[in-house]
Amino acid sequence: MASNLSPNTPADLVITDDEICNHINTFLFAGSDTTSIGLAWGLLLLAQNPDIQSKLRDELVGLAEAHADDDDTTTESSAQLFAIIDKLPYLENVCREILRIIPPVHSTIRVALKDDVIPVSEPLKYESGKWKGKERHVDGIRIAKGEYIHVPIEAFNLVKHVWGEDSHDFK
Repeated sequence: MASNLSPNTPADLVITDDEICNHINTFLFAGSDTTSIGLAWGLLLLAQNPDIQSKLRDELVGLAEAHADDDDTTTESSAQLFAIIDKLPYLENVCREILRIIPPVHSTIRVALKDDVIPVSEPLKYESGKWKGKERHVDGIRIAKGEYIHVPIEAFNLVKHVWGEDSHDFK
């Protein structure tokens, strides 16, 4: 939305009102259900991993003890405390790991607005469809205008060659 209002945004990158309307369900879902789902799964993962829960509790208790004598409840002091909480390293890691293991939005679907090629980091080997029994390598995935693209966020977050053999473990 902000980029739409910027005079520096090229015309071909401006999102139309129709495109915005097509994404309203995503905006509404992302703003409500995802928060409660993320918190619920986070609490379950912490309950299942008491060692991580204890280490996180120690970090939070340490912060609470360091600020136990603070009687200042002004907006400015609250903002400073929130800034400190925002920089707690273990809390940050726990939150990121919860979102990696069980993302509140596990996948999404998009529609190609134009013919395009999705680049790949290394050539892909096809052995299906008309190429069944044969081998063909491609350097990108061709997408035609109007085709649906499934983005499996949850699968990306668990890929073993990226995250390691223990990619399914809450660490």
